[in-house]
Amino acid sequence: MVKVASLFIELCVFKSENGQPRYLVLHRSKTEKVFPGIFQFITGAIDSKSEGEVETAIEAAKREMFEEINLKPKKFWVVPYINQFYSQCKDVVNLSPVFLAEVENDEPITLSDEHQSFEWMDYDAAIKKLSWYSQRKILQIINSYLTGVDDWGENTNL
Repeated sequence: MVKVASLFIELCVFKSENGQPRYLVLHRSKTEKVFPGIFQFITGAIDSKSEGEVETAIEAAKREMFEEINLKPKKFWVVPYINQFYSQCKDVVNLSPVFLAEVENDEPITLSDEHQSFEWMDYDAAIKKLSWYSQRKILQIINSYLTGVDDWGENTNL
């Protein structure tokens, strides 16, 4: 029987240039076993901290951000959207919490081996570059918020 779980997070990182958001799009290494060569946001597993204790999704997102691009967020939001996908190898429907992080404009990025390159893109370029429909949908929601079209409420900004 298929299970439902929350095993992964997704994190969109942006910086502001001339008052406009620029989104970080990562090019996954072609040598990675899972999804080699795709263009994506930061993704990662929610890990166990110790026996019987699991990190929170927020902790996982901030850890993955540091591991994958060696940066910490200036501002951090919970995006009011849960991504969902089916993992055939584990027979699990995964519900992934989505987060948004702002970084300083001039912060240098150091990529982990998981990604071979990155680019800061405006909305139109990023929406065309992202490999997965679900991350394009996430970007639409985030861009609507950052450009003032939508308001997520007070409980999303951490």
